[in-house]
Amino acid sequence: MDRNTTNIIAVALVAALIFGAFAAFAPSERVEPERPAMEEVKPLGMQTVTGEAASEGLNPDETSTGDSSSQGGSDSREDSDVPNPDTAESGNSTQKPDTPQQNDPKEPQPADPNQDNPTPSDGGQSGTDEPGTGEDPSGGGNSGGEDPGGSDEDGLVTDLVSRTITFSELVDDTLEFYAYYSDPKVNANIRVTYRHESDSGNGMVLKGRGSNYETTLQLGRNYINISFTDKNGVRNYTRFIITYAAEKADGDNPVIGANPPDIVTNLDDWEGYIENDRFTFQVTATDYKGEPIYSNHIVVTLDGTVITNPTGRPTYEYMLYFKQPNVGNVRDYRVGVLAWDDEGNSRYKELKVQYYHKDDGFSAGYVTVVLDATTVGMGIFEEPITVELLKGENAAETLLKALDEYGYSYTYAGTVKLGFYLRSLERAGSFPRYVMIPDELLAAIQRDGIDIWLDSRSRDSLSEYDYTRGSGWVYAVNGYYPGKGMSEYFLSDGDTLTLRFTLAYGKDIGAAGGTSGTGGRYSSYCGMWINGGFIPFAHRYAPKERVEPTCTTEGYVINECTVCGEQKKEVLPVIPHKGEEQSRQEPTCEEEGWSECICDMCGETYREVLPAAGHEWEETGVTEATCLVDGHTDYVCAKCGEEKSETIPAPGHSGKETERVEADCTNDGYIEYRCEVCGEYYREILESSGHSWKETGRTEPGCTVDGHVDYVCEACGETRSEVLEATGHSWVETGRDEPGCEYGGYAYYRCEVCGETESRYLEATGHSYRETDRVEPTETEDGYIEYTCSVCGDSYRVTLDRTGTDSP
Repeated sequence: MDRNTTNIIAVALVAALIFGAFAAFAPSERVEPERPAMEEVKPLGMQTVTGEAASEGLNPDETSTGDSSSQGGSDSREDSDVPNPDTAESGNSTQKPDTPQQNDPKEPQPADPNQDNPTPSDGGQSGTDEPGTGEDPSGGGNSGGEDPGGSDEDGLVTDLVSRTITFSELVDDTLEFYAYYSDPKVNANIRVTYRHESDSGNGMVLKGRGSNYETTLQLGRNYINISFTDKNGVRNYTRFIITYAAEKADGDNPVIGANPPDIVTNLDDWEGYIENDRFTFQVTATDYKGEPIYSNHIVVTLDGTVITNPTGRPTYEYMLYFKQPNVGNVRDYRVGVLAWDDEGNSRYKELKVQYYHKDDGFSAGYVTVVLDATTVGMGIFEEPITVELLKGENAAETLLKALDEYGYSYTYAGTVKLGFYLRSLERAGSFPRYVMIPDELLAAIQRDGIDIWLDSRSRDSLSEYDYTRGSGWVYAVNGYYPGKGMSEYFLSDGDTLTLRFTLAYGKDIGAAGGTSGTGGRYSSYCGMWINGGFIPFAHRYAPKERVEPTCTTEGYVINECTVCGEQKKEVLPVIPHKGEEQSRQEPTCEEEGWSECICDMCGETYREVLPAAGHEWEETGVTEATCLVDGHTDYVCAKCGEEKSETIPAPGHSGKETERVEADCTNDGYIEYRCEVCGEYYREILESSGHSWKETGRTEPGCTVDGHVDYVCEACGETRSEVLEATGHSWVETGRDEPGCEYGGYAYYRCEVCGETESRYLEATGHSYRETDRVEPTETEDGYIEYTCSVCGDSYRVTLDRTGTDSP
């Protein structure tokens, strides 16, 4: 066949295909969707299920075979617990911390705010509750290679794509989308359902307007599931994950939401330069309820670069590395902190700091070192000292310099530069030989189930595993326990480094978890033994045991603290008897009645008191009161006929003044009145005012002679004198003959006022003996203890009987 013939046949085939396609589509009159397909749609996190799983209507979230881990599938990035701080929101409505440790691999790491998509967490699992197989979910599973994002090939067409949508992109939280099958001749039977991550079941079915659908999104992950039947009659299922999130705060909008988080850092009140090129930046973030915000909801940047892998919890530590300036010694930096919750609230804080570069080995300030062993009764057992901090040295090196100054020897694990852990302090006679653990702490350790051995310890050292299985040395910086070892921590000028001894893996000193390890039944204690005392926390009690009360015995509830295990008992009062009435005595106006019953619970016969009914009084007459004579109102009880009277108090005279005689210093006066009601005269007494004394002279008292003060009344001229008692001598010691062990002495005194002298006898002091020599007894020879007076040298011996069986 020549080339011309081939070309003619090809043109004919193309024309036939075009005509056939036109004939097939013309009768359908398919209306294009209101929202045309997006160009270059790249669906993420889509999962397709075919066959029986789809046709039987199983929960798509249970039958999904797409990958939800961070092992390579794009779904792991969209379904991760770690959203992009600029566009994404975590899908978990409640943050749940893992057991604290130095660098928790299970805790998602923060996203880079400069990237378009969130960074998957370090933990492997992305936090979603769907199981995965490691396949790329964006490939559509068993969809036969169809592209549901608008491909010309046969299959589902939709503008849905798994992604993050922010509040500002929607109106009234409403998402609109379209979905239809590419070949209108196929009865695809499309079914669209919606489910939020907090909902159970298969979700609700969305009713479309033709190929157009809409649904209201909720904060967090939203699942839109589409099932359809393809041209081969196979039922397919596709899932889209839409994360609905609030915009995040930034430098232009530092606060978003009605209840933005609080952010506290150790640079908030920083003054002056930072002189260490490795600075531990501490961040504590809490939501408006006071609950901690965890590191997967925190992003820290240094001049725009994200700082990852924080240590500690719930205060997180980010290592800031400062670089030597190109010019001069000072370089400015911007430290940014973004924190958000799962309710659309976020806050951005920016701190400006200055790094002053110094070469290693130069002075970078001074730090204070404190040694605290309150847990074994020693308190702060050395006077705090200040040591010079050198550029480039870590906390371990600084501590060892201080211990050298204190005169301690020490042992440690690891090296000063890597993995440093202080095992023991050693110095002769510096530590208690016998247990001095506070009683409350000892009880807490015993409840916790930590192994205890209370035998004597060495007075020359205090080491890990002394007293308990969970003992050892823990360090704090400015009262805070870092989440990294001392060889990885770099101090700053003005810091206080405290070395504390724990008996319970740090729980007894407020350092549970972190670098101090874990052990025992409880995660922490409700208080801490530090700085020579006890600082209590509030217990969190929950019922552990309950015995209900009966009608004869009390019950009780034993509440146990879920934090430290301490228990308290609450008494439940006896329940009153309850039963049917057997007999009854009705009450009268003044006497109680009773109802006698048999208790349904215990069978005991008991009586309930029926209170007296009280009288029903009716007024029978009134006698009015006069000025000085009471009146009365008379009553009779309508039920029992008893009578009573109630007094109407006399109002007293209502008079007009007719005469007045004023009172003086010693004599009463009066006012005379005439009552305008009854005409009777009566008087009101005006009491005498008393003298108004004025001092006219004074003779001061001596040591043994009284003095006096003279007065005259300014009103009437009467006089009087008041005695001033003798003051007594004012003795000052002028000399002393000291007493001895067996003889007395004298002290001599002279009055500073009058010069009189006297002497006072001083009793003999008695000997002050102490042990000066000891010879222990043997089986055949007596021993002795010799005591010598430290004042006069007198001595005596006490015999120690020999230990042999033939000793007397």
